[in-house]
Amino acid sequence: MVEQYERALRVLQDYVSRVPQATSGHMWLALTYTQLGRLDEARSEVAEVLRLRPGLQIRTARQQLGFKHARDEKHYFDALRKTGLPE
Repeated sequence: MVEQYERALRVLQDYVSRVPQATSGHMWLALTYTQLGRLDEARSEVAEVLRLRPGLQIRTARQQLGFKHARDEKHYFDALRKTGLPE
């Protein structure tokens, strides 16, 4: 949320390699790849999310996540929309 995508990328890649079943790690990695303009990699992460949680949709994720600021929620879900995560 602080738009330090290159820094976040390294941390998230490490996290996902250590905890590959963590859906949230893949979601944040997809968001980060999207913000870096790396949509193929972002879509690959979303495919992994959907493998781990079949049928997951943006509206479901929205219900499960709570953001303090509306702009952060918009930032997160706008990026995930670009990856093709279903509404």
